[in-house]
Amino acid sequence: MLEIRNPNGLILELPADQRLNIEINSTIFDTDDVIRGSYSYPFEFGLTPNNCRFIGNSHLPESPPQDDIKVTVRSGPFQFGALLTFKTSGSVATAALLIDLGEIADKIRNVPVREFVTEHFFVSTDETSGAPTMLKLATAPAGRYPIVFPPFHNSEMVDAEFKPVNSQGAPISFTRPTIVNVCYPGVEGPVYSDTLLGTGDRLLVPMVYMTWLISYICSKLGFTASGSLLTDPVLSRLIIYNTQTTPGLSIDTAGYTVEIGRHLGTYSVSEFFKAVRAWIGVSIDINVTNRKAIFNTYKALTRQADYVDLSKSVIPETEGVEKSETKGFTVTAFKDDSDKYVRYHPYPFDSKNIQPKEIRETFSFAIGGKQTPVSLSIGTLRVDGFKNTNDTTAAGPEWLLPAAQQPGNLADPFFEKSQNYSPYFDATDPELIPEAKNDWKLRMLIYWGLREDTAGKLYPYASSVSYDSKYRIIGELSLQPGEPDDMWNRYQRMYYQFLADSKKVTLALRMNLSTLYQVSASAPIGFKLSNQVLGKYLLEKMKYELPANDGFVLAEFEGRQLVPKTVKPRSTTDAALIGSWVELRMENHRTEKNENGSVTTTFWDIVAYVWKDGLFTEPETTQGFLIEYRKKVTDYDVNGISTTKSTKHSIYIFGHRTVIEPSALVHIAGNPRGLIKWTTWAMLDGEGYRTR
Repeated sequence: MLEIRNPNGLILELPADQRLNIEINSTIFDTDDVIRGSYSYPFEFGLTPNNCRFIGNSHLPESPPQDDIKVTVRSGPFQFGALLTFKTSGSVATAALLIDLGEIADKIRNVPVREFVTEHFFVSTDETSGAPTMLKLATAPAGRYPIVFPPFHNSEMVDAEFKPVNSQGAPISFTRPTIVNVCYPGVEGPVYSDTLLGTGDRLLVPMVYMTWLISYICSKLGFTASGSLLTDPVLSRLIIYNTQTTPGLSIDTAGYTVEIGRHLGTYSVSEFFKAVRAWIGVSIDINVTNRKAIFNTYKALTRQADYVDLSKSVIPETEGVEKSETKGFTVTAFKDDSDKYVRYHPYPFDSKNIQPKEIRETFSFAIGGKQTPVSLSIGTLRVDGFKNTNDTTAAGPEWLLPAAQQPGNLADPFFEKSQNYSPYFDATDPELIPEAKNDWKLRMLIYWGLREDTAGKLYPYASSVSYDSKYRIIGELSLQPGEPDDMWNRYQRMYYQFLADSKKVTLALRMNLSTLYQVSASAPIGFKLSNQVLGKYLLEKMKYELPANDGFVLAEFEGRQLVPKTVKPRSTTDAALIGSWVELRMENHRTEKNENGSVTTTFWDIVAYVWKDGLFTEPETTQGFLIEYRKKVTDYDVNGISTTKSTKHSIYIFGHRTVIEPSALVHIAGNPRGLIKWTTWAMLDGEGYRTR
């Protein structure tokens, strides 16, 4: 017996032999710009008096517009929630059931996140009150509150043309600030001194926790969010970068109410979910029956011990295994082109002949043979070293900060005449929500909590790398591509390897209704094929028909190996690369002169050192790995006109010290001609090991 019931308790009248064909789809296999939901194939019902009441008489021209109807579908003890969509023609309606994601598709497809999120959050200036302050937010466990205020550097937050004046129109003294969320590192913790005043040297930008945002979106849609993505101790530290400031302190309330939506981008809710799925490798399973939204990373699924055993439901001799195909992906990391930051803060190298490492602008990673392009939609910011706000002298301590160079969105009335002024006020009507003056793209950072600067004083540290200002490893994940523990090595490689290499298995199932209820796209499926070996699979698609016959349903199952042989569930990155730093030095200087002494040739040994820290203080002995560097040779003719040849070199280094070029020619200078030849060396950025 098949039953479809609406919220008013009315049951849809269907033919006695009515069958429903249901298709369940997983989201983890989608690499295109779609999140596919589950649904039923179309079916028809007559417009009987009962059915007309069921649909609210929406078939009549004079009736008000009718939304799709939430229904409960039941077959014996098995039931699920769905959305009934339909259109009428004459005396018949053609309908379909939208299941799980289908219910919320329209709600998330075109609604910008900044309009969807209407949450207010009050930030106090009184440390003795029970309300959260910037300091309490900085020291709280990750994700306890929606936001945090870590310092970052943005040289164009305030436009260079902004010249403030007083009430009489006379210019006032003003130094364009470059550090946002200013605080003063301290031994016990940071001090936010008058930070909420907002004007002039105070720019306040709250950053929203990714996991909080996912939970908020699901809650507003009527679901409870759960899954490994939300509980992972590192991923729960992800925060969303933005350039929108708050107006500053409200004198009457000794604080300010943050409009969280104003600090999110113009991307839709659906685009946000799709971006997270592709960036980390996530299964999104929306269940409208139990009102749960499960976000599981593929990495966590490979380590999950529990599974749904369908071995007893497999119909013998129905299995099919997909022929291996040449598949693959080229995954391109996202770069925000509006951010012009390229400066690299160099370590004091031996001489100008050893240059700061060459910064790489774009990153692509390849898996498999025939490669389908995948462009990621989430990026990050580089970190750089800056003088902290306690002591900006040359000998003063430094802190690492995320660094950007892009126009900000200034909400404080002090900046009303600025090109970057962007109004900020409470609005729940999307038409009244002000657009940000300058757009920013979806980029994330990791908030590592309070960490030390080079003087040992604590400050709120957001970063794209897993090391601190003293270049000590503090975590297990970097967001900056090219680091040995970057997203590619920690999450993306195994996910896209799985998509490329996992074989599709098809088979027929005869399941009882209790087993059918357990099948989920967010949990591994286990069964034995003809070889009697238990394998684990992920459901890609499953079709079944209701109502059940004698308590059983027939289903067509399509799934893929959970862990193909080519996928390594654990990171394949050499631990030595994660905890080691490579430095180039010049040693053993010597010179040679020609017969008349007019030309001097200088030689040095070019040496690679491996250290346990990025300050190059503690030697590391490595078993050996491949490094790459750039060598540039510039020749000068008799007129001083130069030509430069650049070559890339690779070499294995071993132990703590390896001479990579003995007696290398560094420069030739003549008298009176001057420089004849000059050679420089530089490490390369993003080659999978630590450099500075």
